[in-house]
Amino acid sequence: MTPEIRFEALADHDRSGFSCGEPDLDAYFQRQIGQDVRRSTAAAYVAVDEVTGKVAAFYTISATSLRLEALPMDLARKLPRYPLVPAALIGRMAVAQDWQGKGLGEAVLAEAAYTAIASGLGVYALLVRPKNDAARRFYLRHGFVTTADGENMLLPLATARRGAGR
Repeated sequence: MTPEIRFEALADHDRSGFSCGEPDLDAYFQRQIGQDVRRSTAAAYVAVDEVTGKVAAFYTISATSLRLEALPMDLARKLPRYPLVPAALIGRMAVAQDWQGKGLGEAVLAEAAYTAIASGLGVYALLVRPKNDAARRFYLRHGFVTTADGENMLLPLATARRGAGR
């Protein structure tokens, strides 16, 4: 990660030229993300290239929960027997093509974990729903585990804290 990136809440950033190579994510960022923020269904953050002022990456995060039985047994047995476990959902995350392969994806993921931790809410884990096999491999490399339903992946925030030295 280079020091030319700063993270900030989505505001009046120019979203029109953003391209990550995934048409669905590009369209979401260009046309839909503002509505989700206004309706409070997601918070959105961007990584801004301080040299060009362009958005280099974005992610959305929102509150969610998952059923206790969806957790892998080794994680579930360490938790209270409440039926639902609080989590933060990274709904969408993308890195602009110009920034791919430079470690920005990892920095965005770390920033999302920090956002969940700093929220002050009781949040056990980050939850993601990988869009494809490449995304699934990315999350696996960063410590996420697959939920019992096989659809979602999660990273306990205690693991994220240890990895970040916080």
